[in-house]
Amino acid sequence: MIGYGPNRGIVPIICEQLFDRIGKNNDPDKKFQVTLTMMEIYNEQIRDLLTRDKSSQTNLQIRQSPAQGFYVQGLTQVPVGSYGEIEQRMNQGTARRTVAATNMNETSSRAHTIITITFDQLIGSEESKISRKRSVINLVDLAGSERAESTGATGDRLKEGAKINRSLSALGNVISALAENKKVIPYRDSILTKLLQNALGGNSKTVMIAAISPADINYDETLSTLRYADRAKQIKNTVLINEDPMESLIRELKAENERLKKALNSTELPSSVVVKGLTPKEIEDLKNQMRKEMMEQMETNLATIEAQNQAAFDEKLRQARLEITQQTVELPKKSGDSRISSKSKPYLSNLNEDPQLSGVIIHVLSHKQTGIGREPPSESQSNEKSKIFWIQMKGLCMVDEHALLIRHGKTGAEVELRALPNAVRMTKVNGVTVKNSVTLHHKDRILFGSHQLYIFHNPLSKEFADESKSGMEPETIDWEFAQRELAQATGFEQFSNKPRKKVYKFYQYCYNGWFSTFTRMGS
Repeated sequence: MIGYGPNRGIVPIICEQLFDRIGKNNDPDKKFQVTLTMMEIYNEQIRDLLTRDKSSQTNLQIRQSPAQGFYVQGLTQVPVGSYGEIEQRMNQGTARRTVAATNMNETSSRAHTIITITFDQLIGSEESKISRKRSVINLVDLAGSERAESTGATGDRLKEGAKINRSLSALGNVISALAENKKVIPYRDSILTKLLQNALGGNSKTVMIAAISPADINYDETLSTLRYADRAKQIKNTVLINEDPMESLIRELKAENERLKKALNSTELPSSVVVKGLTPKEIEDLKNQMRKEMMEQMETNLATIEAQNQAAFDEKLRQARLEITQQTVELPKKSGDSRISSKSKPYLSNLNEDPQLSGVIIHVLSHKQTGIGREPPSESQSNEKSKIFWIQMKGLCMVDEHALLIRHGKTGAEVELRALPNAVRMTKVNGVTVKNSVTLHHKDRILFGSHQLYIFHNPLSKEFADESKSGMEPETIDWEFAQRELAQATGFEQFSNKPRKKVYKFYQYCYNGWFSTFTRMGS
């Protein structure tokens, strides 16, 4: 759905095309508003993937209104003004998705992800005569159904798989009921089907893309998926344009809020509520619950009224852009606040062959001396070593005390990487072996041992300031870029122009400073 690098998925392609078409608009009486939400359903609980407030990130509640149907109360809605902003937000959300390794997939998605793009087209010149056309695009990445014996799932993975299968089964039942034109559709059987009610059986067009496997061991799963998709294509919806005069919409919302205010001031329950057999305490609890729901509905209506105002949307868009430029790096610590501004200190971020796992490990260099090692010394050891804040990194060719990162100057803007005696030939910067020490520059690539690959970021450096001022897209440095750099420095590039030859190169690394690889080039 999302993809990465040159293999972009459906979501980025749709978003880019959307803003391309907006950019081609020459009508001054047409304005456009685009907002984005991103959530996942993990173990039948909703997680907001775009919020920075951890307390409101998990277990959001679903509400229902006559106008909207089912919706998520308190879900972060981010205004966006370009494809680049959507891409940044999706990267932010993707980094927070719940993934885990199984026997069949190292980064198996353990939740359903729903990206919702709300596209509003405002037509008219006078505020009282402006009409609004609205499209809501739900882009859903379903977690795959699982067989426990194939994935080797146990413990939490097994429970997650059971929840995934249950929600997919509920979705299949809804699709079957819609395809057969049944009067009662079981939308309420799962959170997933509640949220997709409008997309499946409402005023909508629906596209389902089925991922199947040609392998014979996946025969049953492939056949089941094809049947699933075949049922989905039998659903027939009648689609109408969602167009409302803004003035009448605002008037209706204000009238509803007035009705809700009167209901809140009333001490009696509505006549439609049956209280027979309830204790006084249960009746009071019911009143409190209804008051809470009415207040939440009023807040939602007020937010909808405010959203009709172009100036209010522009202000929210400005604030969203300011927020994305002030991203924070979150680092787990033993105590205290874990938020450290990415603009205040240099830091390391990991590179991984799987792009979803790149950038998920952050080491902020907040101390004057930071040590890297497989088994670093304990704090009770020598005074000299106790001044060093150690980061533990395990892996092939890592030694107990591997390297030091030392910050110089009043602000600590200059960072020196010093390879310790036992790791002189096991530390590389930009593919070149560090023999003693080297001054690091913004976006240098550092290899500790043979697998611990990191990018050095220095927000205090001149290079970072120049990059920010230029306004140009920063150079993309990924795992493949770093591997090519290492290969060139090692001399592998000399074989690239020799077709149809079998060249075998052996390099023995570890304790003598070389790593072992076996490469076959050509055919």
